[in-house]
Amino acid sequence: MNGVRRNGEDLRAALRAIAAITIALLLLGLAFDMPAVLGGSFFSDCATYYALADSLAHDFDLQYERQDLQRIYADFSGGPSGVFIQRNRQTQRLYYGKAYIYPLFLAPAVLLLGARGVLVTHALLAGVLLLGMTLMWERRWGAKRALVAALAFTLPSVATVYYFWIAPEFFNFVLIFAAFFLWLYKEVNPREADEEPPAWRVALLAPWTDVAAAALLGAAGFSKLSNGVMILPLAVFLLAKKRWLRLVAVCVVFAVVVVSTFGVQQLATGYWNYQGGERKSFYEQYPFANEKSFDDASRVDRETDIGKYKPHFDVKDFLHNFAYFFIGRFGGILPYYFPAFLAMVLLILYGRGKGEWFRWLVLGGAAVAALVYIVMIPTNVIGGGGTVANRYFMNILPLFFFLLPARTPKWFPVAAAVGGVLFIGHILISPISTSQRPAYYSETPTLRLLPVEYTMLNDLPLNTESNRRRVPWYQVVDGKREFAFFLYHLDHNSYLRGVNDKGEHRIWVKGGSRAELVLRTVNPLEEITVRVSNIGRSNRVYLSVQGNGAVLELKPGEKKTLKFNEMQPFIYNYLNPSCLYTVVVETSAGITPRTQPGGFDDWRYLGAMLEFQVEEGQPTSD
Repeated sequence: MNGVRRNGEDLRAALRAIAAITIALLLLGLAFDMPAVLGGSFFSDCATYYALADSLAHDFDLQYERQDLQRIYADFSGGPSGVFIQRNRQTQRLYYGKAYIYPLFLAPAVLLLGARGVLVTHALLAGVLLLGMTLMWERRWGAKRALVAALAFTLPSVATVYYFWIAPEFFNFVLIFAAFFLWLYKEVNPREADEEPPAWRVALLAPWTDVAAAALLGAAGFSKLSNGVMILPLAVFLLAKKRWLRLVAVCVVFAVVVVSTFGVQQLATGYWNYQGGERKSFYEQYPFANEKSFDDASRVDRETDIGKYKPHFDVKDFLHNFAYFFIGRFGGILPYYFPAFLAMVLLILYGRGKGEWFRWLVLGGAAVAALVYIVMIPTNVIGGGGTVANRYFMNILPLFFFLLPARTPKWFPVAAAVGGVLFIGHILISPISTSQRPAYYSETPTLRLLPVEYTMLNDLPLNTESNRRRVPWYQVVDGKREFAFFLYHLDHNSYLRGVNDKGEHRIWVKGGSRAELVLRTVNPLEEITVRVSNIGRSNRVYLSVQGNGAVLELKPGEKKTLKFNEMQPFIYNYLNPSCLYTVVVETSAGITPRTQPGGFDDWRYLGAMLEFQVEEGQPTSD
């Protein structure tokens, strides 16, 4: 009896802590002036979701109209930058080109509180998340330890960043967690023979929770179509347990929710696929602004027609992406979701008991979900240029919480926190700034130890800076200026290209730093010639191309030339195959010309100047 009382007191203390955290987050949401913090501008896909929530709140529809634009400008002076709009070809009406589930959930708070309603809603979601995570393990570990584990699982990961996004990533995280919690709670915490459980526990032990889980997974499947595979672990579990009626009910409810949500989309817009049809994204100029129309406003075509989409499968790309999924520099789960990665490791080490098999089933479901992205969109596994780490993994992340084995060591929270801070501490202390400038977050010494996801070159976060991606590079051959390759800056330790007197391009590398560049060519290169020009002081320069390197000891103003051949390129299968060559440059010293006597007015800290000359070999075969 004393043990039961202590458990009850422990649970009440944890519930008070959860309530305090939720209230603190609610107050933060009320105080958080989203338009002011964002400088009046949206980032990534946030404009579409906020505008859609605003339209549902005020107009009760999914349609993009003039009054929608007026309301957005009233709060965000930069307008709905990046908004996705879909046009019905028959009616010529315009609709928002994103799923409406998250905006619908957001709409009541947006109606009452405007932009502040976003974080108020997220605060309530966070409270539900912490409550569910605590209840999941409190009978085994104690409520306080369970709450600490919940905080350690979520806070030291980029889930903290997506809490601040006006986007469905955090919503989907909580939605899918809630579904798996409703299914697994009764399996992990079955009713004991002499137990008289409270009403809330009686409810969670009832069979209806499986059906409710199926409904939530159906909604998650509409929010992101790839989430539909999340129903598989539950269905396989019921099949293995031979719970036939419940299996049928789960499948029927899941199907009804998916069909009905897409049915509403079809009735409201004329398209079942909110990413298909005539769909475009708009920046700076928008339909109804300055009498611009859907056709003549600044736009980018963004059609994703599932019926027309044919994924390209390449074994090497698959193997690369499988490795990148875990240890990629821009989106690997090891650095950006370290607590989840640790949970998987702990399952492998400690999850071999009789009662642990369901965890392996959940891991199998997570693997299937990951493979959907790796196989279907091999050139964009992490979610596009505007993302922070792998935003698609936010849909898989909740499954990893259930991987924690019964014998999870007490040091898990400490290890999760230390590992998370070691990798992404700089992101956690500035989530908004990181989200607005995602091209910078991967440049810490720890993250630079990890491999670059070359299979996704055009969709890495560095692509948010158009002047540092796919930069045309020209060289002069026999007196003629000709295109040589596209240049990509993988960091900010090299400056933008310049032009010499002959019309050839050149770049400066920052002094005392390491810069990484990628040369992208249509055909393989027979030879790459690099001329290195030193600054006005002694300098030690390391230069490598595709791993073949050399060290140059340069005197002030000295120039040296290196030639690289017999290089094996990385084949990048984006639309048509192309060849990637990685160039790494390290300099030991630098100067700022404007600080030197008689120096020209240049504020940059210059280390060494590079000029490239390339010679093509034989074309690649498709």
